[in-house]
Amino acid sequence: MASLNEEPKSARIEVDGENVVVLGGLFPVHSKGPSEEDRCGPMLLEKGIQRLEAMLYAIDQINNNTNYWNFKMGATILDTCSSDSYALEQSLQFLHYSCGPNANISRKVTAVVGAANSVVSASVANIFRLFQIPQVSYASTSEELDEIYK
Repeated sequence: MASLNEEPKSARIEVDGENVVVLGGLFPVHSKGPSEEDRCGPMLLEKGIQRLEAMLYAIDQINNNTNYWNFKMGATILDTCSSDSYALEQSLQFLHYSCGPNANISRKVTAVVGAANSVVSASVANIFRLFQIPQVSYASTSEELDEIYK
């Protein structure tokens, strides 16, 4: 079951439960904001919301097919606001359940889908690499991201 928890101009959708493998998602739900105080701009329906919905649809299809694994898939999806610095800040939320005093193994993000933009993907890749979280950047095309080892 999905629940939508509103944060100021930021999208976060969590699907969780027992025996669930949680995927992280980074999507540009909003465009970049005009200032540091207003970091997120208008919603991006095609490149943001549609891609987010596609991930949720794929997870639903997997969960509704009993021929798959003996566990369910879930998601924690965050808005990048089309900004590398904001996406990096948001990505720290994926680590919140993985380490520290609030660690919760049932909500630990196993891998991350995103981000869309190459600059954003490269920015968050360093943090994911440090914590050994695989990342699949679905629309990033920079050759810098092709390097397997850095």
